[in-house]
Amino acid sequence: MTHVAPEEARITEAYAKREVSGKPSLYAWHRQEVLFTQYRFRAIAASLLKQIGFMDLSHIEVLDVGCGVGGWLRTLLEWGASPKHLHGIDLLEDRIEKAKALGMKIDF
Repeated sequence: MTHVAPEEARITEAYAKREVSGKPSLYAWHRQEVLFTQYRFRAIAASLLKQIGFMDLSHIEVLDVGCGVGGWLRTLLEWGASPKHLHGIDLLEDRIEKAKALGMKIDF
């Protein structure tokens, strides 16, 4: 039996509550408020990156802690970041496996 740290157990339990069988996920892609939030976040992130002078993302190193299935890293890839400089970690192994299955050559 493996030891699970209390914080890891708390986070795993919180994620499990988000995915209730038979009900749409709180973060489901088809929910209008989720789409709005994602587009708004991308616009704000793009504006902030521009403000601090990160117009060329090809040389920056990024570590996404709590990367899930790699959505934010995929966005950075679309914006010109190099996959060899993108790294993601997550406590939930199934999310990392889903991210890897997308075949983006990002270090998960």
